[in-house]
Amino acid sequence: MPSVALRVIGLRLALSCSLILGCSGAAPALEPLPDLTETERLIFSLGASQFAAAWHAAPSDDVAFDGLGPLYNATSCAACHPSGGAAPGPRFASDPADLSSRLAVVIEPADPIFGDQIQPFSVGSPDEGLPTVTWMRQSAEGPDGAASSLVAPTYRLGPSPYGLVTSDRAISGRVPPPLAGLGLLEVVPDAVILANADPDDRDGDGISGVARQISVDGETLIGRFGWRAEQPTIASQTMHALSRDMGLSTDAFPDHFGDCTVEQEDCRKAPHGAGGVSGPTEVPKSVVEQISAFIALSAPPAPAEEGFVVGAAIFADIGCAKCHRPSLPVDEATRGQSSVAAYTDLLLHDMGEGLAVRDGTGRMVDGEWRTAPLWGLGVRADAPEPGLLHDGRAISITEAILWHGGEGARSRDAFRSLSETQRAQLIAFLRSL
Repeated sequence: MPSVALRVIGLRLALSCSLILGCSGAAPALEPLPDLTETERLIFSLGASQFAAAWHAAPSDDVAFDGLGPLYNATSCAACHPSGGAAPGPRFASDPADLSSRLAVVIEPADPIFGDQIQPFSVGSPDEGLPTVTWMRQSAEGPDGAASSLVAPTYRLGPSPYGLVTSDRAISGRVPPPLAGLGLLEVVPDAVILANADPDDRDGDGISGVARQISVDGETLIGRFGWRAEQPTIASQTMHALSRDMGLSTDAFPDHFGDCTVEQEDCRKAPHGAGGVSGPTEVPKSVVEQISAFIALSAPPAPAEEGFVVGAAIFADIGCAKCHRPSLPVDEATRGQSSVAAYTDLLLHDMGEGLAVRDGTGRMVDGEWRTAPLWGLGVRADAPEPGLLHDGRAISITEAILWHGGEGARSRDAFRSLSETQRAQLIAFLRSL
């Protein structure tokens, strides 16, 4: 249970969290699942306040919310997930500093100096520098064989006191995804995900989804959150983000210096916010539980009314539903629901060379991505500054489809061959999700 101090802080912030979370016009604020108990609604409100709360550098008078950094991308969860939704598209960033709340710039594999990702801001130590993105147009075949221009990102790190990222590392972007309804994906049974996997493509359909298996304390768990399904639970995903994006320690990531490496000595010596009301980590277990519950108890995006039957049939006919499965069963009929209509299989798929990340020498490092849920796609596509796919490179549904390669190539090519009317019907269906 949270301490008395944290309860008071949570209740104080809960009074204003709806205003804070509703400040962006990109998406509506997260709504609670229907039929929550009074206790669950209180937990949802407390979690919303923690989600919106701004963290500060230590030491601070606000001892319950200090410990930010030493390296960080954002000062709150809501900074990257405005209203609990997706961040604005990175192609619309006005300057490199503005890019940080729209895009995390990750390094694969972790760099010996910079760690897992580039953090452009710091307290008490040098920052890692501002990453920049150059958007390069690439010719591609569009619908009906017409020429189409897709835009691909190239990442560079500006002047940094730590030098350069090692050339055999890949630098790529990750947009913060929408959070609504993720609690339902958490209760899809592991057996269902594993049953849908076909790593050797035994049925010969060109689809070979793989379940990411993660070892945690000697137990094998199925990854389902993150663009590469790196995390098995909402709580683990939350703690990873607190560590890498905000430099805050938790039970799963106990290092108070976050992503600082042994080569960044000043960073590892900076003051931290653990101790006192926070306990042994900067973010107490109770706060992690409240943030996780806020996300888990949020309602999924509401689909549009019926009327898109033709588009749904086209979606299935051209093979999209083989990965973007219209529904998955959930464990023991959660809150009256026996399934979740997220349009994903939660598996990793090879999406081809166009979406693969490459190191500084041009070598492909990884081309597999978890099937992104499509629910709420219409809201994201209609946002003032949309950014679809893992790095936000696509600003329309059509662009996102045309980027599909690898296991998605057959469906992409089938989309190209549709008539103008059929494409419009398909896009209308996708906007309705």
